[in-house]
Amino acid sequence: MNLRLLQSAIFDSCAKAAASGAPVCVLFDDLATLSYQATEASEWPAFLHSSVMGAGGLYSCCVAVVHGDIAEDERWSLRLEHRASTVLEIESIRTGRSAEVGGKLRITRRKLPPIAGEESQEQLPAVELGVDEQYFALAPDGSARFYKR
Repeated sequence: MNLRLLQSAIFDSCAKAAASGAPVCVLFDDLATLSYQATEASEWPAFLHSSVMGAGGLYSCCVAVVHGDIAEDERWSLRLEHRASTVLEIESIRTGRSAEVGGKLRITRRKLPPIAGEESQEQLPAVELGVDEQYFALAPDGSARFYKR
């Protein structure tokens, strides 16, 4: 896979969405796997800036899964977290088994205050996920709704 081709495809999709007024959401299941596709040192930061950070616009948004426990990914993942309007932090699964869904979900939303363009942030209370709850949806007000298996 060529990151530049993917970057171009994302840019084209977002541009078409802006022109037509149709929304587009770019989803990355695991950004770390894409980082290994970079062939030059400058390629990965350029991809992140234009494809991930640049995808969020009036008619587009970006949702990316980033694993916070991989040391070599910490620098770019912190940069993404700083630029994100909403961060969902999920506590590690205790047993490591994918069938276990109990844990905590922390939602942090960033917003621009009405003056000076400085960033502020609010951290919503951590939410406990029950053993029967597997999926959740984030509402615009920051609340989470949970769905049973």
